[in-house]
Amino acid sequence: MVISFIDVEMKSKMQRFVAAYSNLFQLSNYRYVSFDDDGMPVIRKFSPDPDYGDFLDIEWEFFDADISDMGVRKVLEERASDDNGSLSFAFCRVDGKENAMDALSLPSILLEKEYPIFVYQQDSGKIIDQAGVSGRFGNLYAFGMLSDLHSDPLFHERTLGGQKVNFSYYRAKEPDKYPDDITAWFDLEDVFKFNSIFSANSMRVLNHNFHLLDEDISALTEEQWTPICDEEHRRWMMSMLILGFKALDERTRQKWGALAKSDNPEKRIEAAQQKKQFKKAFYHLNIMPYDDLPLEDQKADRDIIQNIKYILS
Repeated sequence: MVISFIDVEMKSKMQRFVAAYSNLFQLSNYRYVSFDDDGMPVIRKFSPDPDYGDFLDIEWEFFDADISDMGVRKVLEERASDDNGSLSFAFCRVDGKENAMDALSLPSILLEKEYPIFVYQQDSGKIIDQAGVSGRFGNLYAFGMLSDLHSDPLFHERTLGGQKVNFSYYRAKEPDKYPDDITAWFDLEDVFKFNSIFSANSMRVLNHNFHLLDEDISALTEEQWTPICDEEHRRWMMSMLILGFKALDERTRQKWGALAKSDNPEKRIEAAQQKKQFKKAFYHLNIMPYDDLPLEDQKADRDIIQNIKYILS
């Protein structure tokens, strides 16, 4: 997956973003893209810190140009021409009129392919709704309207989907703890609400990649489950890093893992004590490659994905 940001004066914005989420970018590939006078891209690449490893499977791009720039439009047109890929767009500037104008001015191939285009409109989404009815501008959605929050498609998706993900988790771990998804939701800390929301939003990507809504999930083999759970684990790691958790460097993680798996009870006690200290410092021990996870934690990803039809209903 590639997440791209496009705006003028992007270099300083990128630097602030990377500094704010330094724990995420220790594990991320990213690149800064500007354009020369002929519209050709000039790319500077950045790699994950070798002490932490490269296992997130996500890339970031920062385009230093306006969305109307010739070089940007050429890149977008090339990506839309790739039938093996899928794009989505979100216009998130403060000025809703600028967002609408930019969204309606996208290259025609993007509109024709009906990629989802989300347009921030603080006061009213009528302009976007009217443009959508015309059929000329692709698959448009207005979001963020303070005066009409309950018609916001993103509001519904993130809250209802998040509730279902959270309830699915409890049904697997503690089936009698909550009678319904709403009760479980209001008893949840905010940081974990965000994680459930991220998980729900990712389910559509999982379904796109693995066609899970068309499968008898109960009949999937271990070999089939591994890449599905691996992808969900990568999504989970990214959400944890965005929320402020940190990864241990690879050497420390392996040393702790050896203690935790030791046959020596004293070493396991030492590992438990270290775990408390790591947690206090906001390190999450499960930010590691999926194959290195304990089996019980691998099962947690499966417990959620088995409910994909319920979550996306």
